[in-house]
Amino acid sequence: MCDWELMMYNKVVNDQTIKWVSEAWVSDVESMDEYVDFLEIPFDFAVSHRPGTRFGPAAIIDALNGFSLYCTDKRVDLSSLRFHRNAPPPVLNDIHQTYSHIEEMVASLPSSSRPVFLGGDHSITDPILRGLLKRSGGQNFGLIVFDAHFDSRPPVKGREHSGHWMYTVEEVFSHANSVQLGINAPIYSKEYMDQAESSGVLVRTPYEIRKLDGRRL
Repeated sequence: MCDWELMMYNKVVNDQTIKWVSEAWVSDVESMDEYVDFLEIPFDFAVSHRPGTRFGPAAIIDALNGFSLYCTDKRVDLSSLRFHRNAPPPVLNDIHQTYSHIEEMVASLPSSSRPVFLGGDHSITDPILRGLLKRSGGQNFGLIVFDAHFDSRPPVKGREHSGHWMYTVEEVFSHANSVQLGINAPIYSKEYMDQAESSGVLVRTPYEIRKLDGRRL
């Protein structure tokens, strides 16, 4: 960073009119009615190929702290928000024992918590959804997936990253409550699209979303 850039950076950081995400973290949430609750899950033992997503949660938090609490685009002041950072669940060499820890921790989050889960590989979707189902007392809910991939291939034992969520959903709640937005990876056949839609999943490709111009899905 050159001297001019450093001067401008310090000027922005020290501007007292700007409230930063880094200033909105709290540790005591017992008396709070509502707060944004981050649960970091640095787990990538189930990846199909190269690991590394375990470093994602800490990197996301680090980047988030560099944002202000004013949404310029929407002209919305977010300075009343408070953020809480949970200790990560125990991540072990045993994949399914780790899933149990994740599920238990998600299920135990208080009702005042508005949880945000940071991973981690795709397989953590399974214990998160199961934990949310317990937390809601069995109340039904939906799932919106933003991804280029269907993730509907049967998971390989011990490498459950790829293709996991479609199998989880049918055990936890109806496919009819699921939406997949952005499907466009050139590694599928028509059968994959037919399988998803015949199961009740609403699928929209980027082309279809552009044609709809964001008015409806």
